[in-house]
Amino acid sequence: AAIALHSHSRHTVWQVRMYAARAAGILGDTVTLERLATDDNDNVREAALPPLRRILGSGAAPHLVAALGRRDYQLLRTAAREMGGLPASTALTSLLVDALVRVTSERRETSRDVRLAFLERLQEFGVADYVPRLLPLLKDFDPRVAAGVAAVLSASTGATYGIDPQPLPRPPLPTAVEMVYLREFSPVLVMATGGDIELSLDVDRAPMASVRFLRLARAHHFDGLTFHRVVPDFVIQGGSPGANEYMGDGPYMRDEISTRTHGTGTMGVSTRGRDTGDAQIFLNLVDNPRLDFEYTVFGNVDRRSLDRMRDVVEGDIITNVRFVSRRPVPALRSSPRRD
Repeated sequence: AAIALHSHSRHTVWQVRMYAARAAGILGDTVTLERLATDDNDNVREAALPPLRRILGSGAAPHLVAALGRRDYQLLRTAAREMGGLPASTALTSLLVDALVRVTSERRETSRDVRLAFLERLQEFGVADYVPRLLPLLKDFDPRVAAGVAAVLSASTGATYGIDPQPLPRPPLPTAVEMVYLREFSPVLVMATGGDIELSLDVDRAPMASVRFLRLARAHHFDGLTFHRVVPDFVIQGGSPGANEYMGDGPYMRDEISTRTHGTGTMGVSTRGRDTGDAQIFLNLVDNPRLDFEYTVFGNVDRRSLDRMRDVVEGDIITNVRFVSRRPVPALRSSPRRD
């Protein structure tokens, strides 16, 4: 394993280096882990941090601190969680507050998980010296975060703090033009491998999810993104700018739960709790009734594309999304015979 790890940890494909980090953790190879903790790709860094913390203890602190300067939400969340139990210090608390304020300034609802992780650590370390910097967050756009800030401030000062959340503006509702368009045109995931995946959107039972997909496709949001998660006999998942669970489009999307089941080839919205869709999608490789009434179903893969869906492997790139007419092409009429 050590021989293979030497080459795999330097592979040009970042997914291979990410798995190498997990293997290095099993092998207890701290030299490889510390190198991968400074990798150019944040998913590789994130895979290296938990085993480093487990093996080195407080000695992993420099790597955790370095991660706070990055932008990927999954990496930031992991760094904050792995800081649990570290000796509290003014420097460390200041860096956590800086990271919290910086991420908050991005005004993305999908930053909830990472910001709650920051607040969990700050409650452990104490924020008595940072009350003025945290007070504005009592009016945060996310009620969960505002409540978390109030709890952190109360734990450090003994005072009681009220919250006044200021929600972000909601995206425009679907228009009649968009609804008509989606009844006449269907999306196609143009894959870099050449195996295009034809889709059909259920605009009547999930209009918000369908129109959001249309708008993002028109804005080229999906261009160059990947299917970052492939679970055999379950699902494939993609559409994350960070190629992980925690980086998605900024606004949350409310669920549109219907009686439609998660059958083979159906397309759903990935979430991390009720009404937290971030525009990542998943395709069901098999019938998954256990997902029913938990995740929005807003379309399906055309039966002609089912085999192409099953051929997707981790890291396959979505070149772009194009829309094609749903109307069948009329058959060509042959010319009359002349005897």
